[in-house]
Amino acid sequence: MERERRRGGLVWPAILILIGAVLLLNNLGWASISVWDLLRLWPVLLIAIGLDLLIGRRSAWGTVLALFVILGLFAGGLWMISSSGPIAEPAREQVTQSLQGASRASLEIDFAAGQLRIGSGAAPNQLLEGTVQLHRGERLEQSAQVVNGTLSARLQSQGQWVTPLVVPAGQPGWELALSPDVPLQLVVNTGVGDASLDLRRLALTGLTSKMGVGRTTVTLPEQGALEAHLSSGVGELVVRVPPALAVRVHPSPGLGTISVPTGYQHSGDVYTSSGYASAQDSIDLWVDNGVGLIRIEEYTGE
Repeated sequence: MERERRRGGLVWPAILILIGAVLLLNNLGWASISVWDLLRLWPVLLIAIGLDLLIGRRSAWGTVLALFVILGLFAGGLWMISSSGPIAEPAREQVTQSLQGASRASLEIDFAAGQLRIGSGAAPNQLLEGTVQLHRGERLEQSAQVVNGTLSARLQSQGQWVTPLVVPAGQPGWELALSPDVPLQLVVNTGVGDASLDLRRLALTGLTSKMGVGRTTVTLPEQGALEAHLSSGVGELVVRVPPALAVRVHPSPGLGTISVPTGYQHSGDVYTSSGYASAQDSIDLWVDNGVGLIRIEEYTGE
């Protein structure tokens, strides 16, 4: 008897078909379903894998039946997403922290998941102000104290809640404006999501940022002499540098890759921009990316 050839799985081809169909419908204007919405269908994925193993590889008819059932499950899931409308967003909360008469400040921000936006423009006598939008079950803890003229403040996400591994756009986030009027030591820790740190107008004395999974963009100030320590677990780390700021980059070894502007000198594991040795405004940048990309780029005209 002739041996029956082994049939491949159906789940991953079905997922590729589904993603292609979503992109096609969106481009034609017939649907407004984000590919990120597919992440909400992970229970359907488990069912599809089970069906594939149960009946999809037993016979030709079983393969055809399993394929139709799997595509039907995914199509039904997408219909439920598109017809149910957007999930109600939690209410935004206002957050402020006064300087309390301090002439210097240290601020730590511990952000769990979603969209984080940090910039400048806090009102006079305020270290920070902005809005936070929390996940269900998440709460914000805020603390501050002044010691010897230095304000030490912290914003921290707390609570027990669940969020997907990849957080799509539009999910709960924080938007914070910091004071440009006081020297500031800034620490930012993020879990999952997208973070944008626009530090151009801040009087930074030091910067530390640790990201878990996602994309982080850091725009550095034009003036000052400081050290910055930036690290990312999985994802992309983009550091935007003004041309007037001299840079020395110390990348840590890992599975990631690094990209620097043309003209940087490479000696050992260190990349240095021209004129660093004699520059008044400079930064020593220590970067570490476990898996992903580190990109150092210059920005102008902003």
